[in-house]
Amino acid sequence: MNKIHFIAISLIFTFAANIFLVVPTFALEGVTLQIAPTSHKIALEPGNEYTDSISIQNLGDNDFEYKMSVKPYQVQDVFYNPDFVTENNYTQIVRWITFAEPSGNLPAHTSKEIKYTIKVPADVPDGGQYAVLVAEAPGQINPGSIEIIGSVGSILYTHIGGDTREEGNLVSSRIWPLQFGSPVTAESTITNTGNVDFDVTTTINITKILGGNVVYDNSETPLFHTVLPNSTRLILATWYETPKIGLFKVTQVSSFLDQNSTISGVVLVCPFWLAMVVATIIVLLIILIVYYLVSHFKNRSKQRQSIS
Repeated sequence: MNKIHFIAISLIFTFAANIFLVVPTFALEGVTLQIAPTSHKIALEPGNEYTDSISIQNLGDNDFEYKMSVKPYQVQDVFYNPDFVTENNYTQIVRWITFAEPSGNLPAHTSKEIKYTIKVPADVPDGGQYAVLVAEAPGQINPGSIEIIGSVGSILYTHIGGDTREEGNLVSSRIWPLQFGSPVTAESTITNTGNVDFDVTTTINITKILGGNVVYDNSETPLFHTVLPNSTRLILATWYETPKIGLFKVTQVSSFLDQNSTISGVVLVCPFWLAMVVATIIVLLIILIVYYLVSHFKNRSKQRQSIS
């Protein structure tokens, strides 16, 4: 798989994953549903109860009936395409959550605090538990026809008990030396071998080879990604304001747990067509050189034969 295909697939899966979770607003025919916060981390203890709330907002012009539910949260691949169906040892929390008001009316341009309670069993194993609190807005499309027109989710990252293992490793990191225009990308792949999630902080610094000027540095606003237990995540650090042609030094730093990984490389940025032209010229030069050498050796062979 070449670099262009790899990045394209990454962006497609990332977009698909973010439709449900990262973009917390949906709208149709005057109804807009939003939830806050989009995620939060909670420390729980076996046998205890925990109560908190989330806020749902109707930013549209029409009233609607909302409905709350809980879904398991896991991921399917390194692109972190979300999985809201699979239940395992890390999604038992789905059965422990109840809402004070699981349904009701939300008038236009208002918000509502929805309280929820987590009742943790006494015999639950230590480790991470993951779920999504889902708010849905059903709408009347035609007489006698009901359709779900919007749903938003708030991810719960919970750690239970004291016997938690935060373990992980950097599987690989890579900076492609030839990149065809925007964005310039550095990538790292990180696996979680523990029983709770952990966060990865990623920074990227890009300087011009000629002059050494810094053209991009996100150290003040680094990227944060959460890696779930028993999963491997591909993390892309990107610079979008890329010129069509340029030569840059790219440095990426990935920090998680007690580990820091730094990778640097020189990247040539140019349009794909220009790269193909240069590659064609190089191939033609190689063919001409080979042809010249073959002809030269043939002529020398003929000269030896004529002398003998």
